[in-house]
Amino acid sequence: MGKGQKKKPISKMDKKKWGSKPKDFEKTKRSIHFDADLMKSIKDDLPKMKYISQTLVAEKYGIRVSTAKVMLEELKNENLIEEVAHTPRITVFKPMATS
Repeated sequence: MGKGQKKKPISKMDKKKWGSKPKDFEKTKRSIHFDADLMKSIKDDLPKMKYISQTLVAEKYGIRVSTAKVMLEELKNENLIEEVAHTPRITVFKPMATS
């Protein structure tokens, strides 16, 4: 503090506000069902993708992550994708090489 300046008492200081939410928060609604059209469009896009994860599919197609997880397991059983990395929270897949 310089000459003549006094430190503000705690009661006069700016108080931090806790728990305030952002004003522009928007909740998105995602589908819990997938139909044959959605599955066909995903199968068409698979060879173009470098990697595939549950969150990537959920964001791109507007479905829930749990639904995307089930869908990716079905594609894995059909040998269209293969697992690259696995953690308890997320699994990363890559498209199978077509010959």
